[in-house]
Amino acid sequence: MASNTALSLSQTLTPVLPKHSERLQLWEICPEFICPVVGLCTTLQEQKAILRRAGYKSAGRQPNELHAFLVKQARTMNPVSQRLDKCLNQKFRKELVQFGTLDQPQFMEAWRKSLTQGEILGLLWTAVTRGDLNQSDIDQIYDDIHMLSFQNIKDGLKEKRTLVCLELKNLELETQLKGAVSQRRILAKEKKALEKDLIKLERQHQVLEKRCHRLAELADRQMSQRESVGHVECQSKRSELEGLRRQVKEYSHQAQIWQGRYQLVMEKLNRQQEINGRLRQEISRLSQPCCDLCPKLCPNSNLGARRILLVGGITKLEPFYREQVETLGGQFEYHDGYMQQGKKNLEDRIKYSDVVLCPLSCNSHTARRCVRKLCRKYNKPFYTLPGSSLESVSQALVKIVRC
Repeated sequence: MASNTALSLSQTLTPVLPKHSERLQLWEICPEFICPVVGLCTTLQEQKAILRRAGYKSAGRQPNELHAFLVKQARTMNPVSQRLDKCLNQKFRKELVQFGTLDQPQFMEAWRKSLTQGEILGLLWTAVTRGDLNQSDIDQIYDDIHMLSFQNIKDGLKEKRTLVCLELKNLELETQLKGAVSQRRILAKEKKALEKDLIKLERQHQVLEKRCHRLAELADRQMSQRESVGHVECQSKRSELEGLRRQVKEYSHQAQIWQGRYQLVMEKLNRQQEINGRLRQEISRLSQPCCDLCPKLCPNSNLGARRILLVGGITKLEPFYREQVETLGGQFEYHDGYMQQGKKNLEDRIKYSDVVLCPLSCNSHTARRCVRKLCRKYNKPFYTLPGSSLESVSQALVKIVRC
């Protein structure tokens, strides 16, 4: 009963293409594929250009409004759908020639390979316009596209939650560290004051000892010279000597007390230094990649000082991207994927880099298209990542190291 229900639900949700060998036009493909084709295979600039050439104004419209309008127009043959169909054919003419004549097993093998590499746009357009794919292959392609969108959303939310937690923890540790540093400064000042007091007491002790020694010698001389002159005067000197000795003893006792206080302050300072060390280790540990799938590094696996350029991705994760690359011995360059500074800035970075990474998510269509063209122009190896997570970047770096 459950299997029959699942089968009927699959038949309801999955698209069914016409079964003929001629390549289909946009308004002839299965309606369920129109939305992902318009959203994935065309950029916002291309959509605006198509509407402008067809006589429609795109100014003031939000991207979701443009998308909804194009999806609606693409369901029937009209000037908009015809221009959109022509744009897609021109954009993916290489993939149409390369994969359009493959038989079904070869085409599905190419689809699975491109899906793992993140290069599916050209193959998606080729697949939906082919009229000879069987229903199971069409279902598989639709399911892959459907699940890929969910996975990208999950990855983005997971990375955002992790980043927020790390930022809060880092802020808490920084606050603790500031308090520890402030406490250390106070203890250092107390230590310095105690050291000055101790030096002063030691000097006083030395002066008193010398004075006591001189008085003792003087008393002995006077005793030997004036034994017969006056016993009372000798007793007075002895009493004075005893008083001085008591003062010396008292100062010695105070010096011991200050020495004990000095030792206590030193112990507190050492404990504070240990606490500071543990706090720094905790901050360093929190700065490490949180993903369990990060590459296990060994002395013989590194990037060999190659310059790795990441175009796009989550801007707040740039320090973690950088740490992954530099830990592997590479040099990290970052471009956020926004093209306000023009194509020239991105082109200079690509010419200077050895390897280019370009995630599909958290990136602009213009940046991805420019990266692909410029890497081919300057013969630079580039990797398209399915997402912007640390795991995706880490897996790409492992591939680069193994190459």
